Amino acid sequence: MRKLEGLVKEVVDEMNYLSKREERFTSTNCTYFVVHSPIRHILINILVSTNQRVQNFAWFTMISLAGLGVWQIFHLRAFFKRKYLID
Repeated sequence: MRKLEGLVKEVVDEMNYLSKREERFTSTNCTYFVVHSPIRHILINILVSTNQRVQNFAWFTMISLAGLGVWQIFHLRAFFKRKYLID
């Protein structure tokens, strides 16, 4: 039981560390340029907004590439049917 308790404590400590690290990295750009500013919370919101836009762009890119791949398959299939290479 003590061994398991130690493992659980390590996992909890690691999760706390990662949470603090993420929070620190999120606010890094704000604190680098504006250490004690009344607009700090606005800058953090901008960072979160930018992160969301980057994520949306990544989804758009993946969906676009998948759509382009499907279109290419149908286009090539029609081409080969026109040339009587496939049924």
